Amino acid sequence: MTEVPDYLFERSRERRRALGLLSDDGEAGGGAAAAAPALASPVAAAPVAAAIAPHVEPTKPLSPAAQSAISRDKVPMWILPVLFLLPIWGFTYVQLLEDDAPIPDTALNRGAMVFATNQCASCHGGTGGGGVGYQLNEGEALLTFPTVDPMLDWIASGTEAWGVGNAIGDPNRPGGAHIAGDRAVMPGFSQTLSESDIYAVARFVREQLAGEELTPEQIADRDLHWEDLGGGGGGGGGHGDGHG
Repeated sequence: MTEVPDYLFERSRERRRALGLLSDDGEAGGGAAAAAPALASPVAAAPVAAAIAPHVEPTKPLSPAAQSAISRDKVPMWILPVLFLLPIWGFTYVQLLEDDAPIPDTALNRGAMVFATNQCASCHGGTGGGGVGYQLNEGEALLTFPTVDPMLDWIASGTEAWGVGNAIGDPNRPGGAHIAGDRAVMPGFSQTLSESDIYAVARFVREQLAGEELTPEQIADRDLHWEDLGGGGGGGGGHGDGHG
């Protein structure tokens, strides 16, 4: 076995002392004791902590657009049914506007207005069902006046000019003749209504209340006659659909 020279041992000990692994008295362990405080030092520990700590990216500030989106008020739930009903409301509004449109000046429209505002409805009923005056609807007026001309004379004359006790219209009326003065006194309208208005109300009673059936040609003739009397602007200026 080869012996190691003493000077080599001495070099080894000097080297270990320089590294702090051997104390001056030649005992091992001094280096470990000295190393402990070094590791405990904050300065020495900082690189180690930095090495083992997880890398965390710094938080970036939000853009103005993102901040505005977060802070903006959310759409309230009650607005959803409002948005759903909006088209329906718009349609209804348009219909109401159309309903407010002027009523066409036709013979039957004019006759309905005259009937409602000149004691006719109050005596004979709003739908012609009768009251203090005779019934007009359900064909009753057509039984009394098979043609339009005697009806026009009766409306213009009234009970007094017609003659109390005389038959109104057809004396052979089915169900018995209607007699002037037998019920309420019929006022004469020749002084308060124009010829065109008397014609219009007669047409309304016959065609709308009593249900008179006419051909398109007969309706056109009556429209022309109403216009010739001054209805719808007068002067025969056009053929308004008085039946519509």
